[in-house]
Amino acid sequence: MTYIPGKVIASWGLDVRNATGHQNEDRNAIFLALFLMLGSFLFLAVLYFAPVKSGRDIAVLFPPDMNLTQIVEALAPLPVQLVRTGFLDNIVVLRPQSVAPIEALKAVGAWLILDAYANGGCLFLKKSV
Repeated sequence: MTYIPGKVIASWGLDVRNATGHQNEDRNAIFLALFLMLGSFLFLAVLYFAPVKSGRDIAVLFPPDMNLTQIVEALAPLPVQLVRTGFLDNIVVLRPQSVAPIEALKAVGAWLILDAYANGGCLFLKKSV
């Protein structure tokens, strides 16, 4: 019989209260560590893919029901230059003239605004306007 501190149940040599408590603590520690790693990854991903405020190119995703003509008409009053389209016509790469007008882009219907060249995202597209 193995001695485990605490209350020993019958001749099994198990301390049910302590064994269960340690197991739950270990499980909670693992969940907490995984949660912190996932949260850190998501936070850094948001910082990495967020559009920069300078004149670097940005990729903008518009709703799928907007065609390229509607997107160009919506972007006309904004201080941006259309560089090229993405794989689909509702994805465009823009070059801001000064500070990226993120709020104005959202106001004309943009769903997602990202740095165009983060992780090589728009470097290898051959389609241009």
